[in-house]
Amino acid sequence: MKLALLSDPHLLIHKPKARLDDAIATAFKKMNFVLKYCKDNNANLIIAGDLTDKPRSWNLLPRVLDLFSNYSDVKVFAVFGQHDMYLYSEETRDKTILGALYNAGLVELLSSKPISLSNVELYGCNYGEKVPKIIDKKKKNILVIHAPIAEKALYTKHDYISARSFLKDNKDYKIIFCGDIHVGFCLGDRTGRTILNTGPMIRKTADKYNFIHEPCFYTYDTVTDDIRMIEIPHRPAEEVLSREHLVDEEDKKVLRSKFTESLSKEIEIDMSFTSNLEALLRRNMRIRKGIRNVIAKELSIIEEGGVV
Repeated sequence: MKLALLSDPHLLIHKPKARLDDAIATAFKKMNFVLKYCKDNNANLIIAGDLTDKPRSWNLLPRVLDLFSNYSDVKVFAVFGQHDMYLYSEETRDKTILGALYNAGLVELLSSKPISLSNVELYGCNYGEKVPKIIDKKKKNILVIHAPIAEKALYTKHDYISARSFLKDNKDYKIIFCGDIHVGFCLGDRTGRTILNTGPMIRKTADKYNFIHEPCFYTYDTVTDDIRMIEIPHRPAEEVLSREHLVDEEDKKVLRSKFTESLSKEIEIDMSFTSNLEALLRRNMRIRKGIRNVIAKELSIIEEGGVV
């Protein structure tokens, strides 16, 4: 059996500042390539979170549903990344784009309860969750996780989880497939175990890494344990990415820094109540899960009533 592994597709409806092309069309074209590959090669697709850039972009929903409906014969499995979750709440998952795909029978959601596929067991770890405990250590277990796991720090004071340490600490998983950090890596140990991240499917920002990143996905043969990288057709970074907007951003950054220093508040104030609430939850993950769930559920009801 063959698995296709894809991290952070980030299908979007708004054009990123750094893109010179039609990034929306480009993202869907790439996703179509991956799904078509799976169909042509009888492969199951595994998505390590952040299928879409926003959890409730309802203008995006019909396009996503149409795309996956065209490949309904491809089995797709996914975990929730933070971009798939509304206010980081479990209570409103069915009211997100990924939740809609699940309800339509187009995507299966991975969790701590393993799904058996041929000779492997698939475990899922959504954003913010603990690593599942393996039920049968003798089986070929695969973990799909959305967490800040990286090969090395990406910037000063980067709070991340070492990929090598994570692989070592979770020795009963044959394959650990990661999403979240938009930098790809593929590392193995002496026993033949592997931890990997494909990097982003769509290059949204004009940082240095994206100028050398080659969008791709990996395939894993569950019988031979062969892992291969499959390049997703893409144009050179110089043709689709621009850094011109970053010059203005640097000037604005200085001004913002001076302004925020004069304030005692911890978060930026936005005109949108929902945006401010999301910022608060994002920056203070110590808020109990139960409280976040209640907030998300009540706000969802208000939105549906047309109040927000």
